[in-house]
Amino acid sequence: MTLTDKLRAMQFLPAELARDEGLALIPDATYESWSSLDSHQAGRLFHTSFASLLT
Repeated sequence: MTLTDKLRAMQFLPAELARDEGLALIPDATYESWSSLDSHQAGRLFHTSFASLLT
């Protein structure tokens, strides 16, 4: 898969997910993405919350 194809897939998939959920994405808008991998505090909170579900 070429880089161009990978980038197109990265654009296509969120648009399809939004459409399936009945959400509207604004064309050419910038959307911030967040991951708990980027935040140690959020990662700890996620881990604590998930761990409590297993007990």
